[in-house]
Amino acid sequence: MEHVKRVPQHGAVDDYFIEICTMALKNGDKTRAQGILERIIGHTGNKVPDLSEQLAQSYKTDGLYTKAYKYFFKSMNAAEIAFCLSKVMESGYESEQELFVARTVLDVLAKAKDKDLTNAKIVRNHFSNLKLTLQDGTQVTPPVLNFIDFLFAAIEFDDFALVKQMAG
Repeated sequence: MEHVKRVPQHGAVDDYFIEICTMALKNGDKTRAQGILERIIGHTGNKVPDLSEQLAQSYKTDGLYTKAYKYFFKSMNAAEIAFCLSKVMESGYESEQELFVARTVLDVLAKAKDKDLTNAKIVRNHFSNLKLTLQDGTQVTPPVLNFIDFLFAAIEFDDFALVKQMAG
């Protein structure tokens, strides 16, 4: 553990330590290595997103999509966030599918820097075929996802007058 020390900005998480973690996940007691990585990521405040990515990949391989989602989010791998979300959504209520997507897109937007919509759009586009079926059989985009698309446009054009008006 001399590679993770209490130093300013947790700068002692070095490349050698990351190699050891990678080796432990691939060749050692995987569950134990995952637990250690969780603690290290928490202790260091996720200063090394590659560790989160490795941990997320190991959880995904194990089929633990909820945990994988959490750590892909920490490494901000939008494509993998969307994939794991789609797996988690399979166990959710059909009437709430668009809420999973909307919350995730909003969470990604909240972490975005300088109005960068790239990752949020990757998640949203992954679910572009998500439709709501009306009583007459017509399929439409759920209203909450229409709002997300509207929010993207407002951010891109830096025009929040309608958003403020909607908020009341």
